[in-house]
Amino acid sequence: LVVILVGIVAWAWRYRSGACDYRYEVVSRYDEPCKDSSDCTSYYVSYPVFSKKLFPSAGVDSINAQVFRQVSGPDGKTPEQLADEFFQEYRKYVAFREEIAAEEQDTAMIRFIPTWFSTAECFVVVDAPRLIVTGYKVNQYAGGAHGMYALAYTNYDVLTGRRLGLSEVFSDTLALAEKITARFIRERELDTEVPLSEQGYFIEDNLLPLTDNFALHPDGVIFYYNVYEIAPYSYGPSSVTVPYADLDGILKYKPDFKRAEVFAPDMES
Repeated sequence: LVVILVGIVAWAWRYRSGACDYRYEVVSRYDEPCKDSSDCTSYYVSYPVFSKKLFPSAGVDSINAQVFRQVSGPDGKTPEQLADEFFQEYRKYVAFREEIAAEEQDTAMIRFIPTWFSTAECFVVVDAPRLIVTGYKVNQYAGGAHGMYALAYTNYDVLTGRRLGLSEVFSDTLALAEKITARFIRERELDTEVPLSEQGYFIEDNLLPLTDNFALHPDGVIFYYNVYEIAPYSYGPSSVTVPYADLDGILKYKPDFKRAEVFAPDMES
């Protein structure tokens, strides 16, 4: 009875808030044959499917199409088809390793053939009546010295279904770059007297490059740079959160977070 009441209260809050409903679609597979799932080549995809209460919405339909395109790629293949292709490539990799090992009579190489994995998770960061923000987190290893991982944010206008880019949100990109850079230096306690390029960053003119990889969040606008974008792999990804107070005068789109559901922007908590 308590569980039912909690569910009713949660539904009533969401209905009153005007936020979208959503559910997560999941595709999770392991390569066969596999004795232990902890050491198997694996493929995992999850993504939200949104719906508007009581009536259809062309804007929400557009958002769903864009989310699906993000997890399926430009060719429009289903996650199941992509999983099949991933496992086929892995089997080719195993056969190649075994062939090379046999030619070189390298038994150690045969014994150690690393497994691959591909994990792609699109998750909700903000669900508000007029704004949806998603994060798309990818972590993959397909041979080589190390795996690759990335995180991409997307901001959607719920009424139109349009993706909100830099030009829709900000009016002055040069001023924006200066504010991002100043906040970045402050957050990392970098030396203001030394150019960023001399502190290990791939930065020209001592200004961080503008990126469409940003999230409108109650704490501020989060700008995210994946590995290699502004620094070596060893530095890891970089993010900077610019408070809305710092963006006064250049913010064209002012998000309303009233009655919004807000989740961790990195999906870690």
